[in-house]
Amino acid sequence: NVYSGGGMLPQSLRAFVGSLSARGNPWSGDQAKRNEWAKEKYPLYSPDKEYLFWTCCTVCYDPRNTRLAKATAEILNLAGVSWGLPSVDVNCCGESLKKVGDAELFERLKSRNLEYFKSQGVTKIITVSPHCLASFKKDYGEDYEVLHFSELTARLLKEGKLTPKKDFGGLKVTYHDPCYLGRHSGIYDAPRDVLQSLAGVEFVEMERCREQSMCCGGGGGGLWMEKLKGERLSDLRIEEALATGASVLATACPYCITMFEDSARTLNVDERFKIKDVTELLLESLEVNIDEPVVDTCSV
Repeated sequence: NVYSGGGMLPQSLRAFVGSLSARGNPWSGDQAKRNEWAKEKYPLYSPDKEYLFWTCCTVCYDPRNTRLAKATAEILNLAGVSWGLPSVDVNCCGESLKKVGDAELFERLKSRNLEYFKSQGVTKIITVSPHCLASFKKDYGEDYEVLHFSELTARLLKEGKLTPKKDFGGLKVTYHDPCYLGRHSGIYDAPRDVLQSLAGVEFVEMERCREQSMCCGGGGGGLWMEKLKGERLSDLRIEEALATGASVLATACPYCITMFEDSARTLNVDERFKIKDVTELLLESLEVNIDEPVVDTCSV
């Protein structure tokens, strides 16, 4: 362990690892407020529920990405899925922590989460984070059924359990394959199937896509590291997206959203070029305002 062995931790990652050690999440968030974004509108997981919606730390604590958590919850309810949120006792999945080299702390976080899964009889997990998806499948050593939300929504659309209503009127959208959803997990078609089910969306590919997609730079702890303008992969990727003529860059990862929104501001294109998760576009197509949820979930 490079940390317990004397410390080679880069300065820019010290707050990240310190928060994970002290608070169980990388955002310096109060663990008791992990579910505060839900405002008690959504149910907690219990053994009678089919799916645990694993809300990664980023969608719980990052103000931009809490909108993704809300959008996901609304769609789950609209589709009639049996689901619940984890309690505030869980920790970060630890994927990025393991990548930066703190194996000891990763095992501690993992152990706490496995205790929760076992105590609640969890067998099926939904996540919007490809990083959590890959970690649960490859690092946790248990045989859970883990789905990325795009896989579930693509299936729900095909089964007729979700029916888009809004016509986007020719909105040109391109899609970025997150590394941990594409290359690490082999999921390329589901997000595209969702986008192509939306009326009035003109879908265009970037030159580098699918297996050849470019990294946003957020993995491996990159989301928490300071990088100079011109050194960010996300800046280059925004330029590639702009070259398609699209006005929306869709993706399916909260890390990618954060990286791209920061780059869009840096490049001064944020007023004319929007970054959205595929889930957010789907919810918009269902004509639901996440600031005013239409589903009463307290009784679910």
